[in-house]
Amino acid sequence: MTDDVPADEPSSTLFIDAAAAGDLDAVRRLCGTAELRLRDESGWSALTWASAEGHTPVVEFLIQQGAIDAEVEQAGCVSDVAEDANPPSLVGQSLVTTRATTSPLHWACWKGHLRVVWMLLLNNMSPLELDSEKNTPLHLAAAGGHLEIVKTLLSVCVTVNGVEKPVPVKARNAFGNTAAQVTKHAGCKSLLSKAVEAAADDRRFLCSSSGLFVGSRESCAVTVVDQVSAPSQRPVRYSTECASKIRAAEAALEAATAAMDKPEALQSALDAANASGASVHLIDAGTAALLRLEAQLALEEQVITVNRLRPLESRSPLKPLSSCLKLCRERKSLPSLIEQGEQVLRSVDAELALQECTHASSSLRLTDAHVTDGDEGDELILPSHTFAVVADAGIASLEGLIAAARAAGALDEVLRAGDSALSMLMAESELRHALDEPRLEEAEAEAAGGETSWLHPDGQKSTSPLERLELQCGALAAALEKSEVLGTAETVLEAARAKQASLQELLKQEVAAEETRVAKAAAAAAKKAKKK
Repeated sequence: MTDDVPADEPSSTLFIDAAAAGDLDAVRRLCGTAELRLRDESGWSALTWASAEGHTPVVEFLIQQGAIDAEVEQAGCVSDVAEDANPPSLVGQSLVTTRATTSPLHWACWKGHLRVVWMLLLNNMSPLELDSEKNTPLHLAAAGGHLEIVKTLLSVCVTVNGVEKPVPVKARNAFGNTAAQVTKHAGCKSLLSKAVEAAADDRRFLCSSSGLFVGSRESCAVTVVDQVSAPSQRPVRYSTECASKIRAAEAALEAATAAMDKPEALQSALDAANASGASVHLIDAGTAALLRLEAQLALEEQVITVNRLRPLESRSPLKPLSSCLKLCRERKSLPSLIEQGEQVLRSVDAELALQECTHASSSLRLTDAHVTDGDEGDELILPSHTFAVVADAGIASLEGLIAAARAAGALDEVLRAGDSALSMLMAESELRHALDEPRLEEAEAEAAGGETSWLHPDGQKSTSPLERLELQCGALAAALEKSEVLGTAETVLEAARAKQASLQELLKQEVAAEETRVAKAAAAAAKKAKKK
């Protein structure tokens, strides 16, 4: 089909061409009541072409538009065929029989288009119609060697005046041949031979489950969903016994699917349902439930395994857990279980990040290398040094990871290790800052009318040399005490103690100087008072 259509070509001819080509879009666009009745030069309708070529979507659409009714109006159909007539006689209810023709069902049976056959039968296209050589669809299915179609035809019937009429297995075509005589397919020949034998006992219907022939009263016709390449409705017939077994298997499968606690029980129910020919919808639901259950059990096992191995040293053991989680999401497993697995992943990821940072924090500890020779002895590097800046940044990072790990439910031992490393780094940072000199705030001194003040690393202010030294000595003593308890390198501690001794000596001198100033001020005040 192309867009360049000659202006004088009838759209109805294009409609048949589109059906023959399987062009569903064109068939939809061109379809009308007249087109459904139209036949080409060979006498074929659009439905005949689509059925013969196996264009299932086109056949389905045409049936929905009323193509089968149009076929009956145009060609008529045979409502009943006598078993042994040659040529067959027509009895039963009166139908339009303008001429015998090869129907869409005949062609679908001859070509072996199983799903098309199902569609036509379920939409009341009679399996008793005769073609121009008096063949029933069963003749053509047998001649083509299509065993599944033969089985389908042997399980369906046409209701005439309230009576179920099976497909006649002994009906003869214009050449006097039965369906069993026109086939070369061993399976078809064997089945049709059995059908002829069973018909003698009035067992004219093939049970789609057991494969045995049964009578009309001992069986029932139903429509089921069959999984071929896609879900399709299929006409079947079950013996009363098989129908009972199927119902029991379906009930057991529904119960096992609802319980979904033991994969063995669910698998057993699925096997029984498959063997009995239970509903495809139930089997699909049970299969999906089994897959979900298997994924859930695998996830539960991985959660237990990972928790047992924690704390982990790498993410490698998390790969199976991640795979199980992905599978559970795809199979729509229990949300609570998925959340549990995701929580374990978050916890372990937070633990690994914290462990890595905790391990790296050892490089931020003060060592002998951070003590330098000064004019007055060993001195510790100050906060302005590059190492000190990096160490303070490491402290901030470690604090953030500890908080994140605690929120993610990390193990206590991992948190304790992180807290210990953080305490050590913070103590040494405090020690570095305590050794630093307070900053003289000259601008504030000018604003205060010349009064001098110092800003200390811990944020405190002092306004006299004595107060400044007292704050320095107090801060250094507290920082030294923490560092000694936490195990700072002895060389570092010695340098800090030396600095402490120096500050204490200065403090003594400043205390003495202050006492002298106070004594002089008191003497001057006394002298002044005496003069008064």
